[in-house]
This record gives sequence, C-alpha cells and structure tokens, in this order.
Amino acid sequence: MFVYGYCRISTPQQNIERQVRNIAAAYPAAHIVREVYTGTACQGRRELDKLLRIVQEGDTIVFDSVSRMSRSADEGCALYETLYKRGVNLCFLKEPHINTDTYKQALQRQIGTAPETGSAATDRFVAGVMDALNRYTADLAAEQIRLAFAQAQKEVDDLHQRTREGILTARLNGKQIGQMPGRKLTIKKSAPCKEQIKKYSRDFDGTLTDADCIKLIGMAHSEGEGIEAYVAPMLIPLGHPLSTVNDSYNAVFLTGDAVQDTMFYGRGAGELPTASAVVGDIFDVVRNILWNCCGRIGCTCYRECPIKRVGEIKSKYFVRMQIENRYGTLASVASVFGNNKVSIAQMLQKRVNGKYAEIVVITDEVKERHFEDAMQILGGMSMIQEISSTIRVY
Repeated sequence: MFVYGYCRISTPQQNIERQVRNIAAAYPAAHIVREVYTGTACQGRRELDKLLRIVQEGDTIVFDSVSRMSRSADEGCALYETLYKRGVNLCFLKEPHINTDTYKQALQRQIGTAPETGSAATDRFVAGVMDALNRYTADLAAEQIRLAFAQAQKEVDDLHQRTREGILTARLNGKQIGQMPGRKLTIKKSAPCKEQIKKYSRDFDGTLTDADCIKLIGMAHSEGEGIEAYVAPMLIPLGHPLSTVNDSYNAVFLTGDAVQDTMFYGRGAGELPTASAVVGDIFDVVRNILWNCCGRIGCTCYRECPIKRVGEIKSKYFVRMQIENRYGTLASVASVFGNNKVSIAQMLQKRVNGKYAEIVVITDEVKERHFEDAMQILGGMSMIQEISSTIRVY
C-alpha cells in the first residue's frame, strides 16, 4: 500500500513548498505529486489523472486541503465517492472530519439488527425508526463532505464576485481596465520568440513552414541487404505523431506489415521513470549473472542482417543555399545533383538579395555518399556563395 501526496498550485509563480512540507510532516513516506493547474474542474489535470489511474485499493492520497482536490462541489463529491468505493483512503490535513476513515467510522456506528419484542407491530415500528436513524447518520456524513467541497467552491465564487465588483468600481472612477486601444502588448517571451520565427519561418528569412518542425530521430529500417540505422535531426511534418513529443517525453514509432503505424509514448526522465529503468537494469545484471550470459536477446543467426555503412543509407534531404543570380546557375546546380545520382523532388527560388539568390532543394531518397559527393562539389563552385543548411527529411 502506497501513500501519495497531491499538491497543486494555479500558476508557476505560486509556491508549492508549503503544501509539500505539510504533507511530508504528517506522512514522511508519501510520494509527492506536484501539479500546476488553473481551474475548478478535476478533469484535465495531467498529474492527477495519472495518479487516479495508478492508485490501488488500500492506497492513500493526502491533500493539504479539500480545495486542492476540487473547488467544484458536485465534481469533488463525485470523485470522493468514486475513490471511496474503490477502497482508496483520502486524507485532508485541514479538514480531517471528512477523511474517508472518519466517513467509514460514521457508517460503522449505525445501529445493527433490531431486537424482537414479540409484537409484530412494535418490531416494524422499531425497525423503521432504526432504518431512519441509520439513513440520517449516512446522510449527515455525506452532507459534511458536500459542505466542505461547497465551501471550497464558495471561495472561488466570492473571489470572482470581488473581481467583478473591483473592475466595475475602477471603471466608474475612470480607470483604464485592460489594454488601451492602439497600444501594442509586449511580453517577456515575445522578443526571443519573434527572433526564432524570423530565423526559421519561410514567411521571413527562414526555410520552414508552420507544417514543419525539427526533432532528433533515431532511425532503424530493414532493407533486403541489411539494416539502416542512424541518429540525426530531421524535418517532421506537424501532422505526424512524433511532432507532438516534447519535454521529457520519448516515443518509439513502429511501422509493421500487419499493424501498420504504432507509437509507444512515455516519459524518459523524472524520478519514477529513472528509478524504473535503474531497477530494470539491476534485474538484467542479476539475471545475466545467474544464467552466465550477456543479455536476453535470443539467437538471430537464422537471418544474417548486417548493419549498412553510413554512406549506403538512403534519406531525403533538405538543402538551402545562396547562389549567384544569373542565367545558367540553376542548371549547373541541377547538373551536379544529377551527375551524382541525386534526384531532385522540389526546387524553389526564395528571394533575391543583390547579386545572389536563395534556393531551397528537397531531394528524393538518395544514398548518403552520393549526396555528400554532390555537396562537396557544390561547396567548391564559385557560383555558390554559401550552403546555409542541410537536414534530413522524415
């Protein structure tokens, strides 16, 4: 049985450590789950959703206060009832009277079997009274839980009302609320973001559209004569599932003959993922020692699959270069590609800057050694001012 402490703040500027200290003081062994989320609803909280998926019967979830679980009376009560029926213990440090243990004790204090008096009418009357008392006890305990969540919701409602009244008062006093018409809004992140857009977007000086992003990809592809394997940054269309993998998350994208496209997605960093990987490695080491082997991979000698040399790996490429703006230059570039077995899928002239023009070339699949030969020749030509960038295309 595990103990989890759930801590939530609304914005990154708020301090979550107060909640962490309170829970750690009452439950030193609790695993702390932290979340930044604004709103009253329970749904949509990524860390809470994950916690609710993994929590088991007999586990305990500790909250600093009932408002950290929910500020909605209806949703809070529904979630409380769901977890109670699953056998999950709930503990609220600031509202201990609604802990599931307290609720359970209230239900257990209900009156048991009615005594028999020998009179059927009296027995029915006594049984009716006892049933009414038991229902009153259960309803009273449930009402205490609802009142606690209702108070948390009232705090939010009062805050919204005070905000509306404050805005109205400020406007009546002639104060400006919100941005003045015609004035530009400048935020801290806008300047560096604009620089990134100007650097990479095709609408400015870059080469990417909004439908492209760059990801570091480890690729393995089985060909008839061997396996192509490499790691490189690649252009990924935003419509591809790999384009959504960010931060500490990793993904494995597989394409099979029968299942077609399949993706496995999860965290690659953090306390629990790292601990899981370390424990898995320890088990592998112990298993290898016990069985006097160096790994669990079975024999693949039924099919010899050598790894291809890097120069034999096929990829599509994106090339951006600055060339002289005169007749015959594009023909010379295309000739170099063609002579080195590089097929051009697309070629686009972006803009002209004085005597030089910028072109973008996207190739079909080509062996890396052929592509590198073409790049080496182009780099030495006087009509090529600069090869600005090259990158593989997924």
